[in-house]
Amino acid sequence: MSEQQFSQGAQGATVEQITALVEQQVRAAIEEGMRRVSPEAAEALGVWNLYAYGPIQAPAPGGPLLPHRIIKVGEAFYIATVVWFNSLPAGGFANPCSMITNLGCEIVLDYCAGDLCRWAQAPAAYRPASVKIPLVPDQCWYVDVQKFTAAPGTEGLYEMNITGRVTGCAPGAKPPLAGFVTAVYNLDADTFYPAGGPPGKPAGWQYDIPIRFQIYS
Repeated sequence: MSEQQFSQGAQGATVEQITALVEQQVRAAIEEGMRRVSPEAAEALGVWNLYAYGPIQAPAPGGPLLPHRIIKVGEAFYIATVVWFNSLPAGGFANPCSMITNLGCEIVLDYCAGDLCRWAQAPAAYRPASVKIPLVPDQCWYVDVQKFTAAPGTEGLYEMNITGRVTGCAPGAKPPLAGFVTAVYNLDADTFYPAGGPPGKPAGWQYDIPIRFQIYS
C-alpha cells in the first residue's frame, strides 16, 4: 500500500479503523507469502517477528497536515505494532504458531520513548503502560494500535522503540521468545531536494532505525 493510500484510509481515523487498516495489510502480506514460500525455503524462516507502522496521522483540511512524523501540539497520531508467529516449519517445530499459541501465553508489548533533545525519558504522554495480548489458539498474528496526542510543553524530537516478549504460559511451558521491532513502515516520503542534492527516498520500510517523530507548536 502506498503512502497516499494509507493516508487516505486513515482519514477521520479511530483506533479501530487504524487497526482494521493494518490488519488488512498483514492479511494480504501473509497470504502472498504463503503462496510464494515452499516447505524447503520455510526451514530458514524464524519462529516469530515484530514490526510496526507509524507514526500515522489522519490528514484533514486545516490539519493534521503531512508529513506524519511532524506533529503539532494537540494533534493525535497512532503507532501500530504487528506480532506474527510462523505457521510453517521452523526452529525444529512443524508449526511454531500452533505450538506457541496453544500454551496459554500472552504477548507483552512495551513502547519505550526517549527525548532526543534533552537525552531523557520521554514524557508519560508518549509512554503507554505495558500492553498484554492473550494468545488465541492457532491465531498467528496480532495487531496493537496505540493512540497518542501531542501534549503542550513537550515540543522536541523523540525516538520510540517497541519490545515484545511471550510470557504467562501454562506451568512448565516457557518459550524463550523476546525481541524488539527492527522494521518500521515510514509513511513519509523524503524526496524534496534540489538538483545535485540527496537522492531522497520514497515512503516504505526502514530497518534498524527506531520510530522518530517531532512535536511542535
